[in-house]
Amino acid sequence: MSVMRYSTMFLVVAGLCFAAVVAATASGALLPDRTYGIDDDGTTVSLKKGEALRVILPENPTTGYSWDLSLSDGLYLVSDRYIADDTGSRRVGAGGIHIWDIRARGIGPQHINAVYRRPWETNAAPEKTFDLKVRVTGGGGLKSDEDGWWRLPQMFRLSMLTKFPRAMQMVN
Repeated sequence: MSVMRYSTMFLVVAGLCFAAVVAATASGALLPDRTYGIDDDGTTVSLKKGEALRVILPENPTTGYSWDLSLSDGLYLVSDRYIADDTGSRRVGAGGIHIWDIRARGIGPQHINAVYRRPWETNAAPEKTFDLKVRVTGGGGLKSDEDGWWRLPQMFRLSMLTKFPRAMQMVN
């Protein structure tokens, strides 16, 4: 087989893998399966490096209040969104929920802290607080480097190397 054919096959396989990851993410397959809320305030949870969790807190930005979330260095934010209650209108006083998806990238004790306040009231005490301690251990989940780029599983990389050696040499 020519190098061109190996390159074409490699690009097709890489494209299919990319499409599979995008589809899995869109369908929720790669989203966290552990969810924590206001009732979990002050608790400690365990997570493996590379795994994710979801925090869902009630929020009412129509009154000026919102959550200000902070994470320790071993955690990073994957997504952050607010979903309004389905009241049919965006009237004052109608609340909703704020959802954060968070992934562990560092081993050891980590913290998720949030304060519920009006951003312009800097000297006022927060209306509510949320603190979740996360104990991160090694292994598990999808592997990623420090920048969050997902690595292909070793078995797939080895399979590609044995099936398409010339194409893999061109990439490296």
